[in-house]
Amino acid sequence: MGNNHVKTKKRKQLPLPLYDELTDLDQSLFNEEGMWSTPDYIAENMVHTFRYYQRAALRFFHYSQVSEAFRYRRINHVLFNMATGSGKTDLMAGLILYLFQEHGYQNFLFLVNTNGVLNKTIDNLTNKASEKYLYKPQIEIDGERIEIRQVQSFPKNQSKNTIYLKLATVQSVASDIYTQKENAMGEEDYAKHKAVILGDEAHHYSASTKSEKVTEQSWEKAISTILNAREDNLLLEFTATIDLDNKNIYEKYKDKVIFRYALDRFIQDKYSKNVKRIQSSNTDIENMLNVVLLSEYRRRYALEQYGTYMKPVIMFKSQRIDASNEANEKFNEMIEALTADSLREFLARQEQIAMEQDSETLAFAHQYYRELDDRLTEIVREIKREFAPTRIINANDTDRTGLLEKGQYDALNSLESPTNLYRVIFAVAKLTEGWDVLNLYDIVRLSDDPKVKGTKATTMSEAQLIGRGARYYPFLLNGERSYKRRFEDDSKDSLILETIHYHTINEPQYLKNLVESLNEMNLPTGTDEKILY
Repeated sequence: MGNNHVKTKKRKQLPLPLYDELTDLDQSLFNEEGMWSTPDYIAENMVHTFRYYQRAALRFFHYSQVSEAFRYRRINHVLFNMATGSGKTDLMAGLILYLFQEHGYQNFLFLVNTNGVLNKTIDNLTNKASEKYLYKPQIEIDGERIEIRQVQSFPKNQSKNTIYLKLATVQSVASDIYTQKENAMGEEDYAKHKAVILGDEAHHYSASTKSEKVTEQSWEKAISTILNAREDNLLLEFTATIDLDNKNIYEKYKDKVIFRYALDRFIQDKYSKNVKRIQSSNTDIENMLNVVLLSEYRRRYALEQYGTYMKPVIMFKSQRIDASNEANEKFNEMIEALTADSLREFLARQEQIAMEQDSETLAFAHQYYRELDDRLTEIVREIKREFAPTRIINANDTDRTGLLEKGQYDALNSLESPTNLYRVIFAVAKLTEGWDVLNLYDIVRLSDDPKVKGTKATTMSEAQLIGRGARYYPFLLNGERSYKRRFEDDSKDSLILETIHYHTINEPQYLKNLVESLNEMNLPTGTDEKILY
């Protein structure tokens, strides 16, 4: 089977003194904290059980706060560098309980850089009614009930057993620091009670370190102002992508990276889907129909082989909004015009192309439909229902604050829900961060404009999107859910049910840049090819 993995150049690991020291301490027989393990009050009050690397991340942080080795240097600013989808928000939720219980912190400022991520995190940490809420409905520690209260500012008089959580965009927090508006939190407000800043997607907060956009320099300075408002304030940053090859970034973070869990390790540990590329010289319309057939095959395969219902989602990715909107229209026309005869002709044409090159998984799908030739009318009817315009979300609002209708925004963040019928998303740049859909199985890069090549910046954002899509989908199998891959890698079951496919354009420079971007992210991927004998 096609297991043609891209050769990843072994990247030279730069020394990270704090992380290296903590790794040594963790293995040392003389570590007085060596027997410390994740406290019961975290396991008892959280919905998800910590995985081994989340336990290690918490343990490393604990060492940095209490170990004899750090008695004479205060570790008040750290960065957790962890793969997309590896549960950074779960770790944050656990750290909030840990810092409250062990170190008496009641005030937490959660910073993000987009409203989309902000809304999702509000659900994660404060909305008990949300499916994505990370705590048990009632938090209890040592027989005391603990309340998490969302606030706009930390109260002067603080109640016992209360965690105050201010969730805000970095833009609004920086603006409050600099403009001293009424009822806004200024520097002196962060000096009244000790506070913890939790900075998500932290790679956005170092623009002045990188000597880039002048407009964003204030974010970094504002965060620093809050951190330094009191000696016991803490800053915990989290990101999947940190550019340590940038000399300034490396100098800033080399003593702050406290824990690393890279994407390649995450995939090797089977906590994600596998990632495969399908390179095609087909037209966009042909690629669209192929991916519809593949997606519908995934759904039918799960049902027919395992009696399990799953709804695989497709994302069509463009470079420009007008091109994406046009592709959406063409897609609707293609589905509307589809007939049993046109599908039959399409499968015959694809068979000719497949003589030269085909993907292993697409070949399974094509074969499936050919064997059901006498039922193609019924299949086309189902395709028209599953991929009707009412089951498509166009996420192409141009405004960062989001012009998506509220219902569509909610739908984008609940695609796994059985009541959510959406199968297709058309998008440009909207969904690269903070979007944690689990049942995304196909991302199709549309060719758009021949003049638009896959620059390094473009392919880097695509690699990050693939990383997001690689999150594992815990579908029911024999009545059980698993949060790790269950089938043997590259087996038929694995290719159809546990692999995300990235359908790329066959343009050499673009592919070269894409592979380099995937390598930079430590994202192991191969081409999905049928071995032809």
